[in-house]
Amino acid sequence: MEKPDWNERYSRQTILPTVGRTGQEKLSKSSVWLIGEGSILEAALTALASSGLSEIQVSGGPDFEASAWKDRFADSTVSAVPPDPVPFPTGSLVMILTEDDHLRRRLSRELRTKGIPALFGWNAGSGIGLFFPRPAVSGEKCPCFECFEILNPKAFNAGIPAAKRFLGASAAGEALLWILSGKTEIENQVWIQSLDSGLSFRHPVAASPKCPARLMERGAAVTP
Repeated sequence: MEKPDWNERYSRQTILPTVGRTGQEKLSKSSVWLIGEGSILEAALTALASSGLSEIQVSGGPDFEASAWKDRFADSTVSAVPPDPVPFPTGSLVMILTEDDHLRRRLSRELRTKGIPALFGWNAGSGIGLFFPRPAVSGEKCPCFECFEILNPKAFNAGIPAAKRFLGASAAGEALLWILSGKTEIENQVWIQSLDSGLSFRHPVAASPKCPARLMERGAAVTP
């Protein structure tokens, strides 16, 4: 059976004013580095690959098999990379959805140093959090992920299984919007959503003098 052509395959996207044919062509030339595990990773990867991204490089731990995804999507190349590749993958955006807090902080520090845009996502209780740090002052590296984390430790916990797929899909949607427009409404803001209450709010994040990454760059001793 002959595969549908490009226009038919993405017709549900190209009819959207925010996408159109021009936007779909942009997606087809874009790539993402995705870090995560389990159902969070699966939901995000499914949404990204379904959109027609050119390449998705995945750091998914020892259980992730890129070969299982090769025939599922017509136009996206899915490949596995280690969580600390050298050099870093080049692409449109990095998505950090891992539940490994040590890996999350390490990647945050390296990405902020290199000035590479990254979207962070995590589960918190019955809800999710998303954060897209983009320093407002040229040359500054904060606010970064740790600027928020150090002052809001209770915003991070194991979460509930029902919220994990929601997190992956929500993060993918925000990433695609950023790729299409080059901007996001959650720039330098944490977006918290609760599945129990339906509560949704945004919390501005400012550069913190207590940020561990910032203190380390100044030569201060910081406990890992």
